[in-house]
Amino acid sequence: MCIVLDTNCWGVFFQQHEDMLPVRRWLDKHGGRVVYSPTPKLEEEFIRAGGRRKFRALYQAGQVKQVPPNQVEKRQRALPRLRCDDPHIIALALAAGVNVLVSQDRALHRDFKQIVNGWVYQKPRHKHLLASGMCR
Repeated sequence: MCIVLDTNCWGVFFQQHEDMLPVRRWLDKHGGRVVYSPTPKLEEEFIRAGGRRKFRALYQAGQVKQVPPNQVEKRQRALPRLRCDDPHIIALALAAGVNVLVSQDRALHRDFKQIVNGWVYQKPRHKHLLASGMCR
């Protein structure tokens, strides 16, 4: 069970905002994992978001599934034109076989739902989606 965690949610996720509490519980108690790949764009966003130490803690707890960058970049090159400016997020989901996105970016939501055929978690009322989070 995996999710893609968009960097626009990292702040509220790591501060344990009430909207992210079901996600945190799912990771801690139900074996959930966040997919990640050290592609240049994801690394840039990772550094900008400033969550390196906290993300490392997730990794050490076994709550991160790493996807090889070449798989993500290959998927990204094959994507059609998108409305959002996050093709790397769509490509990461496709490469990892993940169908649940945690994000507040509406343009990304539309593209994710259309291309990945997935779901978007935003609020606690979406916690049922976490049980649907596939990954390869």
